[in-house]
Amino acid sequence: MTKVLVIGAGPAGLAATNTLVKNGISVNLVEKKGILGGQWQSYGCKATDGTCNVCNVCLPFGEIEALLDNELVDVYLNSEIKEIEGKPGDFKVKIQQQAMPVAADDCIACGKCLESCNNGAVTACDDRTYPQYYTIDKNKCSEGCHECEDVCPTGAIDLGSNTKDMEEDYDAVIVATGSKAFDPKVSAWGYSMQPGMISAAQLEQEIKDDKVPSLDSAAFIQCVGSRNQRGNNYCSRVCCLYALRMALWLKTEEKISDCAIYYMDLQLPTRQVQELYQKCLRAGVRFVRGIPSEIRPSAAGLTLRAEDLNTQEINESTYQRVILSVGLDSAASNADSLGLETNNDGFFAAVDGNEGNYSSREGIFLAGTTQAPRDIAASINHGQQAAVQVIDVLRGRVEHVG
Repeated sequence: MTKVLVIGAGPAGLAATNTLVKNGISVNLVEKKGILGGQWQSYGCKATDGTCNVCNVCLPFGEIEALLDNELVDVYLNSEIKEIEGKPGDFKVKIQQQAMPVAADDCIACGKCLESCNNGAVTACDDRTYPQYYTIDKNKCSEGCHECEDVCPTGAIDLGSNTKDMEEDYDAVIVATGSKAFDPKVSAWGYSMQPGMISAAQLEQEIKDDKVPSLDSAAFIQCVGSRNQRGNNYCSRVCCLYALRMALWLKTEEKISDCAIYYMDLQLPTRQVQELYQKCLRAGVRFVRGIPSEIRPSAAGLTLRAEDLNTQEINESTYQRVILSVGLDSAASNADSLGLETNNDGFFAAVDGNEGNYSSREGIFLAGTTQAPRDIAASINHGQQAAVQVIDVLRGRVEHVG
């Protein structure tokens, strides 16, 4: 039977997997983390007053549910690709799976292990954890402690589990290893040294966990890590949209009284996004066209000095919290093990254009933000597109491009 390897279980990898299995193709889905979902796991819904603002956080739920219990899919969690050899139709791939103290298939999420642990080694699952099982960090376990093993009613816990090395054969490979948030420590704003300054990624996690504090004021600074010499030259294509959604959510949920967005220019590519911008204006979000030249601590919080290019006035405003809208950075550090080329921005290079799926190596395809910055919906579409390209090549409809 034809078998395809999909590397990465974020939105793009999940979408690619579903498209393949719907067409009768067997898939091995390899994910380096212990659960499915990728970066999506840390994103929160930003609907306001019961109205969807199209953040697309809900979309991967459907992708995950569609592949659960599908006989054509084998999932390897806590696993990484060490080497890919061979050619299309005959790839030989070495996979290393890290020790898994809890067998996901046997765990019933009863919570007895969590109750027995005094070291914080056990993490409970939530409504986004797929599969639904508890995880254990052996680095936090006390020497000789086996309390969790003893209380587990299904025998799902084995603290003596070891790393497993495997080798599998595949006809084609889809790389969907995603991207990472730009490190705000590299920016000019003194992140981690300024009390009250956080990244948008941290705010996302707070929204998801329902832990956003109520404050008098907050400001977003756009293009952190994008379109500047301290970061990357490219636009990350997601920061304007998530800042609009977050600002609207903060105002509507009455978490912030005064909210401002400092920007160079706003990317408002669709009528839907333009309406989101109008919603922000109606909610009282202020827009300052200018990136601050200075941020300094003050008694009331952080004071921003910036020129508003629309009014040509230099103003200073103080906020209790400053949120850095960080862009997306390449996570293509495994290019050598995959035998793939990267482009000038550090992402895996597509030989069939800026939105393409064909990698520099025949038989290996690209999906999602591993190839370029994208939002969730675009990543899902790109993953589906990659799967269709694989199907066409495997069934002899087209030849590999490049």
